Amino acid sequence: MRIHRIRSGMTNCWLIQWSGRTLLVDAGIAWDRRFLGHLQRTVDPHMIELLFLTHGHTDHIGHAAALQEYYGIPAALHPADLALVMPPAPDIRAVRSGRKKEKHVPFSPAFLVPDGLPPSATPIPCPGHTAGSCALLVEDCLFAGDAVMSFLHPALLGYSENPQAARDSLLRLARLDCSMIYPAHGRPFPMERLRYLADKIQRS
Repeated sequence: MRIHRIRSGMTNCWLIQWSGRTLLVDAGIAWDRRFLGHLQRTVDPHMIELLFLTHGHTDHIGHAAALQEYYGIPAALHPADLALVMPPAPDIRAVRSGRKKEKHVPFSPAFLVPDGLPPSATPIPCPGHTAGSCALLVEDCLFAGDAVMSFLHPALLGYSENPQAARDSLLRLARLDCSMIYPAHGRPFPMERLRYLADKIQRS
């Protein structure tokens, strides 16, 4: 399996190639005009069979509409986050990033998770950060979205719609059988560090 990080601001989008398949996790920030260029230099976008959106926040769905329209890449999103992305509202849920709010182009996902995914890619619902937050397990790698971040060390994000649910979701993720975690913010890290964080949370 080959994994490429496509950065968009402070957000990691992950391009996964395995067993003849190519899948993109998240679609960056709308105002990041370099995102599509970075993606095109990594892969022919027409090869991407699915865009998996870990949740509906604007730093993850910024180019979803363009990828569907220009390259025919269908997007998959958990149904609980539909209200964050669909028209007609132009700015349904702006996520704070620094001192400003980012807008996205509203769109309608082609698939609602778990539909549309390859058999070897398993969606893992992890509500809390948003109601429809969802990680993706591919072979022994977990693409965790905002269920956990890893800058200096793995940690819960500072903001969640439901902090208790976010905590419970992280504890469930720590029980999965996988080897590496690929977060949307920060660096990849081994599963042992997520289990250490989970133990620390349980003891607190």
